[in-house]
Amino acid sequence: MDSAEAQTYGLVETALAAGKSVYVPRCRGQQMDMVRITNLLGLKPNTWGIPEPSHSEPAVDPNTLDFILVPGVAFDATGN
Repeated sequence: MDSAEAQTYGLVETALAAGKSVYVPRCRGQQMDMVRITNLLGLKPNTWGIPEPSHSEPAVDPNTLDFILVPGVAFDATGN
């Protein structure tokens, strides 16, 4: 995993332990979708070494989520 990428494992583990519904991003080509996880064990490194859910897991409509935290190192000041 890229050391410049913000590490969120602790946050995710805490939320899961508290019984929260946790969704994480998954890349599909140029698109990114959100997938619910119940543990960190099923995550596998993608092309960039960032753990993400299997492509067999269903995505959810991000408009149904209350809060989305997506750390990244590949964004510029205008969000591109």
